[in-house]
Amino acid sequence: MKKKILSQIGVVLLGILMIAGCSPTYPKEKMINSIKELCKKEYGIENVHVKVSGNTVGVYLPVDQLFEADLEKLLAANPDGNIEDILKFHPDALDKIDDIMQAVTRAMLSSDNTIEFSVVKIVDTRLTGAELTFISNTLDRKRVHLMDISRNEYRKRIIQDMKINPMVVWKIMVREIFAQLGQQTPEEIIEDFFVKGWTPGQISEFFYRDLMETVQKHDVQYEILDIRTRPFPPDKGIVYAKVKQTYDEEKVNPEWMSVPSGTELEYLFVIRVTPDGYRIQQIIPFYFINEQGQLQKVNLPREMSVYQSLDQWPDEFDIKEIKLNDFVAGQVTLRVQHEFSGDERVMNTFTSLKMQFESFPNEDKEGYILKMDFVLRGNPALLPRTLEEYMQHEDIRYVLKPALSEFAYVARQYHSKYDFLRLKLNNGYVIDLNPEAINELGHGRATLIDLVKK
Repeated sequence: MKKKILSQIGVVLLGILMIAGCSPTYPKEKMINSIKELCKKEYGIENVHVKVSGNTVGVYLPVDQLFEADLEKLLAANPDGNIEDILKFHPDALDKIDDIMQAVTRAMLSSDNTIEFSVVKIVDTRLTGAELTFISNTLDRKRVHLMDISRNEYRKRIIQDMKINPMVVWKIMVREIFAQLGQQTPEEIIEDFFVKGWTPGQISEFFYRDLMETVQKHDVQYEILDIRTRPFPPDKGIVYAKVKQTYDEEKVNPEWMSVPSGTELEYLFVIRVTPDGYRIQQIIPFYFINEQGQLQKVNLPREMSVYQSLDQWPDEFDIKEIKLNDFVAGQVTLRVQHEFSGDERVMNTFTSLKMQFESFPNEDKEGYILKMDFVLRGNPALLPRTLEEYMQHEDIRYVLKPALSEFAYVARQYHSKYDFLRLKLNNGYVIDLNPEAINELGHGRATLIDLVKK
């Protein structure tokens, strides 16, 4: 899957650009604006967000559609469909990925900034909340340009990840509610968006009253003036929405309406995960109708008052400085996954197999941990029981040796220094492997048994 997606984003990832001359084209203090200007002037992309955190530059691009199809509807219609057929990227999204990575590469290679890593995120902010991320190393870009590494090797060095960004999903959900007000019946909106077993008092009597009045309003529209999200520990999300409600007042009796046309309203939506997906648990309005029939600002509950400080709210684009050992661990994990995906022997000998590398600093030492979660096929009575039996088991050796050799190769390429590599098996065995023997293993001068020797 990784190789297929990377091949789609084209040659742009591979060698583009001129290396900086004597003076930097994009100086350090102008890195953020330089990337924005390149995206806007040369590729017509105006809505990019750029941040720098330490040695890392991040670029975030919201798009209306990342995939050719609406995943939720497609999966509902064809739950057994091939995932690679479903996850076909929209051509416009692919073009934008190409263009942004060109802009980032040009700025990085022609800058005096000490940027070591770039993170490019493209997010579907209208339909799915899916977030596609590419993490790459500046030196790798230079090396492929100079043909010091092959294009195929360069592709392996890019960490690619795809996930659902919950903060984006929450925004999509609230936007959709206001889009459907006046289009769907109140009953349909409640069925689609709210937790089961709701009551007007639990949700919000003010919002419920407005919801019921929408059936009387002609051409009702809700313009979203501001919308923000943030997590609400331990398992909920909060969405702030400021909206302007308009409708044709000439076609209704104003005395029947709680809110005049043109009124700006503010809400907090409390969203939580349910067996049916994300659902609204509560709505907290910033206003209520007083005894004189006028809108009046409310005092939020104490536990919610902090959410009025909107300038302190995070955004869904969070960029953190990339640590070298984290980058190495992520890259090796993807390389190993690719190595064994579709491997006939692995499929025949393992019911399940997951190998994940992580950086693992321990007090004053730097190290890595390899979590090996697996289930072997075969007669349980014949399966290994002791650590030595596991290390000598031919099927475990078949996957462990190339995984450790791949780790040794990548660590050498980036001059990653580490004091230990800890192997953690899902049966409870934990052991620190000999770093020197790991390097020798890749050259065929050590065995797996040597790894456990001090």
